[in-house]
Amino acid sequence: IGKAMAVKTARTAGEPDFTILADQGRVFFIECKTKIGKLSSEQLGIKMWAEKLVHQIHVVRSIVEFAGVINAAAGIPQTTAAHPSNEEKESR
Repeated sequence: IGKAMAVKTARTAGEPDFTILADQGRVFFIECKTKIGKLSSEQLGIKMWAEKLVHQIHVVRSIVEFAGVINAAAGIPQTTAAHPSNEEKESR
């Protein structure tokens, strides 16, 4: 999705890019990567530690995947299209 966020936000190396505190005690950990980006050894270590504690770190590669993680948790069905087609726009 973008460049290294740890540098811009002064977060700990390996820490997920986003920690989202949601309702009902839910917490989302989301790591953003480019299409070909790989997790660093620090990120893999934290991911494995989180999974041992029964947490999940979601690795997303687009804004659509990011929204999909949040929408799935909220019970919102995921659509296959990121944008409505021209036909859908014209029919409104």
